[in-house]
Amino acid sequence: MGELCEWACCFFFLEFFSCVKNDGQVPTTAAIRVVFHWPEGSVRLPSEPAASDAKLIPPGASATFSVVGVLLQPMLWGVRSPSMYVAAVELVVSDAGGPDRVADRVDVRFGVRKVEWGSKLGFRLNGESLKLRGGCLHHDNGPLGAAAIDRAEERRVEILKRNGYNAIRTAHNPASPALLDACDRLGMLVVNEAFDSWSKGKLADDYHLYFDAWWHRDLADMVLRDRNHPSVVIWSIGNEIPLRARPLGATMTSSIGKYASSYEEAVFKGHPDKVVRSDVRPADYISSSRLGSFWATRAEELLILLFLALVIGYCTGFYVVGWTALLPVRLVMSYGWDLLLASAMLLRLHGRLFAPRLPGKKAVAAMPAAEQEEAKARRKAAARAYSSRRNGALLACALAAAARWHYGWGDVRSYLGASS
Repeated sequence: MGELCEWACCFFFLEFFSCVKNDGQVPTTAAIRVVFHWPEGSVRLPSEPAASDAKLIPPGASATFSVVGVLLQPMLWGVRSPSMYVAAVELVVSDAGGPDRVADRVDVRFGVRKVEWGSKLGFRLNGESLKLRGGCLHHDNGPLGAAAIDRAEERRVEILKRNGYNAIRTAHNPASPALLDACDRLGMLVVNEAFDSWSKGKLADDYHLYFDAWWHRDLADMVLRDRNHPSVVIWSIGNEIPLRARPLGATMTSSIGKYASSYEEAVFKGHPDKVVRSDVRPADYISSSRLGSFWATRAEELLILLFLALVIGYCTGFYVVGWTALLPVRLVMSYGWDLLLASAMLLRLHGRLFAPRLPGKKAVAAMPAAEQEEAKARRKAAARAYSSRRNGALLACALAAAARWHYGWGDVRSYLGASS
């Protein structure tokens, strides 16, 4: 049994758009009809299916139809009770002198939920403040390969849910339809990501070879394909983009963002306040020395700090600082969930791109005596890991206790992924 809507205005207008092309040789009269299928246990409306006006479509021509339906006191989609509706969208045609017939049908699955972002209450889902406890999920399924197998995608989401996750970020490409369907069914929030690179690639045969010619089409296709998934609450235009810190990267960020905003109507049509897409703004990497003053000087701004989450999770030197600086509710995502006293850290050894910055000998000497032995042990463990370069294998070494991380054992340039 799902959660019933308890808002003052408990009915929703749903507008469906369809473009129909007549590929035949004679004019055809057509209309769109929408039949709703309610979740089990919900209140079903005693109403007729919604239908559009009929239009005569000449051979080779196209026509756009819109249908408005109403949901009364809908069952809400959420992470605990992901209630889903199905709208059967039917193409009804009238042949000359013949009865109406259903020429085509598409089942559109959707959910009803209210998403809010704000500086006072952070992220709210259906009126409830919620932290996104998640991680990035790459496209492949281990030895199964990169093909999106429905059951394999569903199994990954099931495992994450059992381990306490309520959100994932697709890394670094749009999610497969099977993955988003599983997130809809199981109640997993999604940050849907578009690109791994823009006009500068990471590899010789990367997406940058096609970016200029294809990014408009690819971004639009992602939004239009995935807009009805209630699990998608954030849209990302890229991650670990090589150009992000350069002037060209700033220009491209603005261009891509403006183009994405042109599809706002496709996602938020009829929304009473269009602030949904503008409340999430990236705040650049913030060092531990600047963190306290940042909250003091920008406490009232209407923004969600997504990039700060990277500082909290990847860079352990800022971990305690961030969580003890009167943590605002705006911080909606973090890799370090519960301030575990001890965690494992994965080190990618080739190239040292993901290697941590360890405290030097002078820094160790300046520590209290009780801390020095652990610091020395960590340096030795890291040295052993660095000396064991086995084809870039992932090795684990112990981290110091969280209470000792404030000595600056992290750096904004080191990608340290803490995992329990």
